[in-house]
Amino acid sequence: MQSRLPASPLLVQPERFGLLCRGIKVRSSVKKLCPDCYVVIRKGRVLVRCKSNPKHKQRQG
Repeated sequence: MQSRLPASPLLVQPERFGLLCRGIKVRSSVKKLCPDCYVVIRKGRVLVRCKSNPKHKQRQG
């Protein structure tokens, strides 16, 4: 019996790529996108958070 291998190694997602995607945008210039966004400074990084729309999360870097 043959072991099942994926057709292409490109179809397999390595574990490290799953760790890179955290739902936050990394930009050189961050700004508030709506009135509910607020700026937080943590560990020397500028972050933008939003309670009404989580898509607005950003990190300067």
